[in-house]
Amino acid sequence: MKPEYRDKTVNMKGMVFKMKKAALLFAAISACLLLSIPAYGLESVSARDERLQTSGAQIRIPDDSGEPVITQGLRFVSTIQKSLYDSVQKPQSENDTGLGFGTVVFPTKLLDGDALRKDTVKNGLHAAVVPAVKLKGEPSETEAVFTACMTGFIPDAETYKTEYTVVSYATYMDGETEVTVYGEPYSTGIYEVALAAVNSGKESKEVTQYLFDNIVHVVDGHTAASPVKENEIAGTCKVEGSYDEVTYCTVCRKELSRIKKSSGFGDHRYVNGKCEVCGEAEATAEPTIAVENVTAKAGDSVDVHIEIRNNPGLFGAVLTFTYDSNLTLTAASAGDAFKELVMTEPGLFTSPCNFVWDGQKSPAESDGVILTLTFTVSGSAKSGDELSIGCRYLNCGRQF
Repeated sequence: MKPEYRDKTVNMKGMVFKMKKAALLFAAISACLLLSIPAYGLESVSARDERLQTSGAQIRIPDDSGEPVITQGLRFVSTIQKSLYDSVQKPQSENDTGLGFGTVVFPTKLLDGDALRKDTVKNGLHAAVVPAVKLKGEPSETEAVFTACMTGFIPDAETYKTEYTVVSYATYMDGETEVTVYGEPYSTGIYEVALAAVNSGKESKEVTQYLFDNIVHVVDGHTAASPVKENEIAGTCKVEGSYDEVTYCTVCRKELSRIKKSSGFGDHRYVNGKCEVCGEAEATAEPTIAVENVTAKAGDSVDVHIEIRNNPGLFGAVLTFTYDSNLTLTAASAGDAFKELVMTEPGLFTSPCNFVWDGQKSPAESDGVILTLTFTVSGSAKSGDELSIGCRYLNCGRQF
C-alpha cells in the first residue's frame, strides 16, 4: 500500500516516553514543503511569535515497497514565515537542537497545563526537540513548511488514545542574546487524527480501511450489524437449501463472521401432476365445504358464511342445511365462489332446506364464500349454548 503522505526521514537520538503501559519512540523526523499561505506582519521578539504555526497532524501510512521502509507515524505539520526563516540558522542534523527551528513534542497529560518549551522536563522526562533538518524543495516566497514525525508506537488502545502537544520553535541570536520564540501549541493523538481522517470521507478506500483496521478498531472495536443472508441456494424436494449468515461492522463494513446455514428442503415442483425434480405424483386435494363459526347473543341477527376450498370446478351443486331450533333463517345471499352458476333458493326457510346451483356455459372454479345465511338467535337461547348448523353437499357435476 502506498502511503497517503510520504516524506524523507533522518534519525535522531532515541527517546522513549513512558506513561503507564504506553511507550513512544521518537525515531524519525521529516520536513517538507506544502502549500503557501499569506505572511503575518512582523512582531517584536517574544515568547510567542505569529510567524510560527502548527497547522495540523496527519497519519503516515506504512509502505515497505521501497527503501527506506516507511513505518506508521503521527506527523505534525508546521510553517515558518519567510521573514523568520531567513533570519535563523538552518539545522544540519538531528543534534542541532540549539540554534535553528523545528518542533517540540511532549505528552499533554504530563504537561499538566504548563507551557511547552524546549527545556521542559516533567517526571524526569525531557521534551523531544526535533530540528527541521530537511525541507522538500525550496521555501516559497512567504513560508516554509516542516514536519515532525513520531514513529515506533506500541499498537494498543492506550497508546493510540494518548494525546501529545507540539509547539514549533525558532532559536536565533540577537546580538549576544540567544532568543527562542514559539508558535501556538497544538494537541492531538494518533486515534483522534485517524478518526477525523476516516470521517472526512476524503481518503482513498485503501487508506480508510487501513485506518479502521489498524487504529480506530484497536481503540473502539467493531460494532456488529444485524446478520444478513448471502449466497442463498434454494432447496428442492431432494436437496436442502443453504445460505451464509454474515455479520458486518456497522462502521467500516468489515466482515466479522460468516456461518453456513441450512434453509431446509423445498417444495415439489409439479408440472402436469408430476414433480419435475423427484417424479412424485401430485396429490389431489379434496374439495371442502365449511360452515363459519360465529358468536352471538340471544336475540341477535348474525351472518354465517358458507365457504368452499379446493374447488375442483363445478357445473352444479345442491347444499342442504339443517340448523338448531333456536335459530331462524331469515335471509340468504350468494357469494362469489359460485358466481358462474345460477342459485335457486328454497321456497321456505325451514330446517332442512335446499339451495341449488346450476350452470351451462362454464364451471364455478373459485374458492371462497358460496353463500351467506342470516339467522336470528332465539331469545330463549342461553349463554354457552352451541347452536349447530349442518351442511350436506350433493355433487351435481364436475369438470375433470
